[in-house]
Amino acid sequence: MSDFNFNTPPELLAKVRLLDPKRGIGLDPCSNDMSMVEAKTSYVGPQNGGVDGLAESWRGRGLVFMNPPHSMSPNNIEPWMRKAWSDCGVIETSGDQFVGLIPAKTDTAWFHDYAVKFKGKCFLRGRPRFWLNGAPMPGPGKFASMLIYAGNKPDLFKSIFGEMGWCV
Repeated sequence: MSDFNFNTPPELLAKVRLLDPKRGIGLDPCSNDMSMVEAKTSYVGPQNGGVDGLAESWRGRGLVFMNPPHSMSPNNIEPWMRKAWSDCGVIETSGDQFVGLIPAKTDTAWFHDYAVKFKGKCFLRGRPRFWLNGAPMPGPGKFASMLIYAGNKPDLFKSIFGEMGWCV
């Protein structure tokens, strides 16, 4: 089973939407057929016969939400982190925002090369319970998760997600 099929918990998505309640989520670059993100544009990826989110621009999309494949291989998270930083890392004046739900793997090169550079970070308390095929998984994820943020509302990000973990 590919981890492209796991979905973000709806309670977390509800909080992401609070960052831009009028426009909602503009882009989900790592989507799948069962996604609950409800973005204006979703890339389901070539593995599902769709558009490759790594090949398209994420700029000018408003609020971008990324829950990339968490596996280390063959769908390594590193290209997604590189793309997130290159397209969304410094968007403080455009009005766009970016939130990524990623594994909190502080021992990896991609974490130090990209995740630490984002303006907002929230280390989630406990492990989220992802969804699969429209229902919650029987137990929490395999490892700790965190959110990364770029945009011009870092204080709002911290106030929304502060109750879910430690935000810096």
